[in-house]
Amino acid sequence: MKMRILISVTFTLCFSILLIGCNKHTQTETENTLTERTLENRLGTHFEEITPAHFKPPNVSRLDILGSLSGNVIWGATGRDDYGNIYLGASTYKGFHNNAYLYQYDPRTKTFTAQGNVLDQLKKAQLYKEGMSQTTLHSKIYMANDGYLYFASLDKLHSNDPTSNDFSSFFWRKKPSDKDWEHLLSTREALVAVNTGGRFVYALGTPGHVLYQFDTQSNRVKRITVGSVGDHISPNFLVCASGSIFVPRVQTLSNHEVVADLIEYDSGLNMVDSHPIEYYHNLNYGSQHGIISYVNMINGDIYFVTSQGALYQVSENNALKHDVAFISFLDELEEPGNYIASLFSPDGQDYLVGMGTVPEGSSYKWFIHEISNNVTVAYDIPNFSTRFLLFGSITRDNSGDFYIGGVDNKDPNQSRMAFLRLGYNQDEPPLGKSAQ
Repeated sequence: MKMRILISVTFTLCFSILLIGCNKHTQTETENTLTERTLENRLGTHFEEITPAHFKPPNVSRLDILGSLSGNVIWGATGRDDYGNIYLGASTYKGFHNNAYLYQYDPRTKTFTAQGNVLDQLKKAQLYKEGMSQTTLHSKIYMANDGYLYFASLDKLHSNDPTSNDFSSFFWRKKPSDKDWEHLLSTREALVAVNTGGRFVYALGTPGHVLYQFDTQSNRVKRITVGSVGDHISPNFLVCASGSIFVPRVQTLSNHEVVADLIEYDSGLNMVDSHPIEYYHNLNYGSQHGIISYVNMINGDIYFVTSQGALYQVSENNALKHDVAFISFLDELEEPGNYIASLFSPDGQDYLVGMGTVPEGSSYKWFIHEISNNVTVAYDIPNFSTRFLLFGSITRDNSGDFYIGGVDNKDPNQSRMAFLRLGYNQDEPPLGKSAQ
């Protein structure tokens, strides 16, 4: 059995690398590299000075133009390019096309442009099989130093089927000006999360928290298994400015206790440290989602929130190693249970903000956390009831607006995408009652 798995993995990697090498769109290393990129562009965000406006909830606009576009839900699949364009991945449910779509949004003209869909791209890459399904673009969308946008698609209808010989997921890249995608890798794991350190792009798959690394300079692919239980997958993992990668490893002990550690790897995928995460999962294990939001800061620190509402900090210490520290529960009373599925930092230094829900709450709240004082305040956003599921981190445009995606479950027979722009522009009217 182990030999069959080894042969399968080896074939997958070799076949994918051959596809990369033969693709006519592949450019030379010199052509690929963006020599000057700001920190904000590398992180896919924007930072600004704090003003009095930041101490209250932003104006929220629902971009209703999405009603004319295909897709049912945005599972936090947002990103931006170096030119300020915003991207979103629109997924579908069973019975609604079984396909996923990529869109570009121009904040300056407030227009959407279709950027292709998974099944059409599989056909162009001659990888499509009759009846194939690719319902989901779940991952963040990141631009790497080679000028390409990277993301992953998966088949949520049939992923994790051990009896299937078909690939469950596909790893893609595209230029901002291109509507055709370049296929990089096919995997039997469902690729849920993508992150980058600039040169290297990473994708995390389930089952097993399998981590793939793509080298944008050599086109080489590496693969390691970090470890997880059942089909648990964290929707996010972390990459810091120094190039270290942090992936949750989830294990069941002999006494049936479930424990999680944040495993640290260097860019060679060598394990360098293990950091316990006490508040990783909910008491109801079946509902937990691991790292649900995160944000990178100007000084290289990373803040992330688990599904218990626990805020953690990753920082480099004086020994040039990393510490992972629990800060507090992101709640005014510092109690567990809040679900903060979006996280941003307006200034990249001392403030964290995001939309989330509280237990038994009927609407979303806007959380503001001051790092230096470890104080959290929350404001109601009454126009968004908990019928909405909203996700998204990091992504901001050049004017500083935040972008959050999700789904509106008002109609149980036809869920609708929800794509939100949040900002402090006083000329932007607040959201009307139509979203209630």
